[in-house]
Amino acid sequence: MAVRTITGQELVTYALLGLGAIDPGESLTDEEVQNGLDSLMLMVAEMAGPPDFIDPGLKMWIRESATLTLVADQESYSIKASGGDLDIEPPEGLISVMLRDTDNNDTVLTEMDIHEYNAIGNKVEDGTITKYYYERQNDEGSLVFNYQPADATDTVIIKYRRRIETPTASANIDLPDYAFRAIKWSLAVELYPEYRTGDLKVVTGLAVDARRKLSTRFPHDATKEWYFQPDLEY
Repeated sequence: MAVRTITGQELVTYALLGLGAIDPGESLTDEEVQNGLDSLMLMVAEMAGPPDFIDPGLKMWIRESATLTLVADQESYSIKASGGDLDIEPPEGLISVMLRDTDNNDTVLTEMDIHEYNAIGNKVEDGTITKYYYERQNDEGSLVFNYQPADATDTVIIKYRRRIETPTASANIDLPDYAFRAIKWSLAVELYPEYRTGDLKVVTGLAVDARRKLSTRFPHDATKEWYFQPDLEY
């Protein structure tokens, strides 16, 4: 998969060039950079959310995998950026959870809702894990199972959904080429009311076309997979 390494300031520059608000080679002012980054941050946050009646279009997230090491006699595990049982950014949601034994045999675990989990009378009973419940609260996630393992020989493999990185002025992010046009022209639409340059109908049409093409392709790579419309399961 072709990847474009780009900064937030470069994304803002491409969007403003598309609007005709700046000329090629023209440097952005500090105010233009900050205003553009603010709009980009809000737009990326909206793209990472589920479809809704206001914006039913493109929704973006990244699918990744992680391995949780089980601990004997422990049924609840914290997930946070650092200092947790699993040190990753708390997932927006889990796609699949599997129990892997020492012979590399995988068993898919069934998701519980909060009512099913609360109905478990003895939440610290030893046994073979068959179900899980996940909940995210602010900057920490909690993954619990219907049993606590009697030993720690098995691991849990999770595939999860997380937000895409919010670009900063100077930090690089790896943006798939197929996502670049959609973000560039969508940001141009967001910035149009501040600059009132260019043809809004043309810019909006380019953004809609790029987002439509993006949402129907569903491309991915083997290591870090960008997916769209997270209500759909692939």
